[in-house]
Amino acid sequence: FVLRAFSSEADLSELARTFGSHLERALPGGVNVSFARTRDLSAIDAVVFERGAGPTLACGTGAAATAVAFSAWGLLPKAQDISVHLPGGALVVRLVDGLECDESGEQSASVEIIGDARLVFEGRVVLGDDELAKSDQRV
Repeated sequence: FVLRAFSSEADLSELARTFGSHLERALPGGVNVSFARTRDLSAIDAVVFERGAGPTLACGTGAAATAVAFSAWGLLPKAQDISVHLPGGALVVRLVDGLECDESGEQSASVEIIGDARLVFEGRVVLGDDELAKSDQRV
């Protein structure tokens, strides 16, 4: 997670693009990173940079992880619905059981993610035998 006092969602998106591309070069296996800020006591603005894809319109896993982390760090109340605003729209992350600590001190949470699913891309790829043979060799 990257936390900073962002003045706007545009700043958040620009940081995700810039920092994320540096991470891709530094970590050959890639990394997923959430760039986030609190909007108010029940909402977060976030941009998720996914390895191999760059900044994404939405990421349920990233939204859930960000909401849980902000709650664990005391940036948001621990037992509530948290609205996570992503470039593609908002998701609500519900902390079902709140945060719990196990005997080692590790925190965990059960969450539900609530939001719309929208088709954002449709495409078709036609591969000939040569392309299929090449892809089989790389696997």
